Amino acid sequence: MPRQKNQLQSPRRKRMTREDRLQSATAARWVERYQGKDIIKGYSKWFAVDPLCALTELKILGVRIDDERERQIRDLIQARAGTRRRRKGSPAEDHNADCDETFAQIIGVHSGKRAVWRHVGGNRRASNCHDHRTAHRSLVAEQVLHAEGQ
Repeated sequence: MPRQKNQLQSPRRKRMTREDRLQSATAARWVERYQGKDIIKGYSKWFAVDPLCALTELKILGVRIDDERERQIRDLIQARAGTRRRRKGSPAEDHNADCDETFAQIIGVHSGKRAVWRHVGGNRRASNCHDHRTAHRSLVAEQVLHAEGQ
C-alpha cells in the first residue's frame, strides 16, 4: 500500500529542533544571505521560534548582537509574560470571585431523556456564578417539577 502524503503539516523548518536549525542555518548560509533589517526577527519568523531563542541561536552561529538589543528582547519577553499572567489571572480567584452558593442536583430523568434538576440552596438568581447554567437549570427544574405536580 502506498504511503499517504500528509499535506496539512507545517514546513520542515518550523518543526526543527535547535540542533537541526543550527545545522540548516549553517549549511544554507542563512546568516550571510539574510537581507532584512532585523536579523533576530527574521530568524524567529523563518524558523518559528521566539525572539529569545533566535537571539541565543544567532549568538551560537557567531552573529554579534548589541547588548542594548539583547536587553530589549529580554524585556519584551518578560512584558509579554506579565501581560499574559494579568490577562489570564489566577484560576482559583476567577472561580471564587463571582460564585455564590447556588447548587443544583440531578433528581431524575424527564420524558425525552432530559435530566431534571432541583435547586439545592443559595441564591436562585446567580447570574455571575462560574457556571451560569447551574442557576438557570435550577429555575427550569423547579418549573418542570411544579408543572408535573411534584
